[in-house]
Amino acid sequence: MRRVTPAKGQSEFGGLIQIARAAPWRGQRVLMRAWIKTTQADAAGMWLRIDAPGTPLAMDNMGNRTIKGSNGWSQHEIVLDVPRQAEYLVYGVMLIGGGALDCDNVEFTL
Repeated sequence: MRRVTPAKGQSEFGGLIQIARAAPWRGQRVLMRAWIKTTQADAAGMWLRIDAPGTPLAMDNMGNRTIKGSNGWSQHEIVLDVPRQAEYLVYGVMLIGGGALDCDNVEFTL
């Protein structure tokens, strides 16, 4: 489990990022799933970006379905197609504004 909070004295942005090679997922639709809990979050969510060298190919940052307020553990999902030229899956969770976000059991499936 990971917790995200803004830096002490800041209330702008906090996040975690991971990068994985896209080779196992190329040419397929990938589902990213994670369990998230928020505490007084202004706006929170997870995100997934598919990259080729120097070029983002696809992205979903839950911008139209942010998580707000205090919420118990709930599962959230992102689904994206991974083009054959993809090199990396870049993903994470983010917290915009104040509050806290806990994240656990991030997984990828087809």
